[in-house]
Amino acid sequence: MTVTDVNGCQSTKFDSNAVFVPGPIADFSVSQTAFCDSGEVQFTDLSTDAVSWSWTFGDGNASNLQNPTHNFVGNGAFTVALIVEDSAGCATSLIMDTLVHIYETPNAQFIVNDSIGCMPLDVTLTDYSAGADSWFWDMGDGVQYSSIPSLHTYSNQGTYQVNLVASVSGMCYDTAFKDVQVLDFAD
Repeated sequence: MTVTDVNGCQSTKFDSNAVFVPGPIADFSVSQTAFCDSGEVQFTDLSTDAVSWSWTFGDGNASNLQNPTHNFVGNGAFTVALIVEDSAGCATSLIMDTLVHIYETPNAQFIVNDSIGCMPLDVTLTDYSAGADSWFWDMGDGVQYSSIPSLHTYSNQGTYQVNLVASVSGMCYDTAFKDVQVLDFAD
């Protein structure tokens, strides 16, 4: 250690008995990071040398438990922070930006312009889904689309169930169904 006084004089002393204490290291894991509509997350403390914990969950809630469970409600991305302290009062933190994502389940809705008619029957679909970022259409006759078809033709007589699966972020889904009846003109 080197000490300098107000006159610029210096004195250095070495002590071989000095011990460096690094302080705590904040770390944690989570049970899951993405949910539809709401979700419960188990936080597991992985910190080193910690004796106290202060968690914030990015939604106005907090905990002082070592391994808390927290229920996130409402869509959004939540930043989670952990501050740990060791027995000497030294503290450190770990902040995980947008760690937990809650997605709102989409609402699949559509209409068919003609749900009954003679073959060949041309139908157009109008999508009224809300909150979706991808769509899967099954026309009930073996034909499928990943986007809304501008026109679909049913060539054979029968009743076909049109299925729409609307999803968000590849994990939250809703399904809507409509029947289309194709008649033979001779009937």
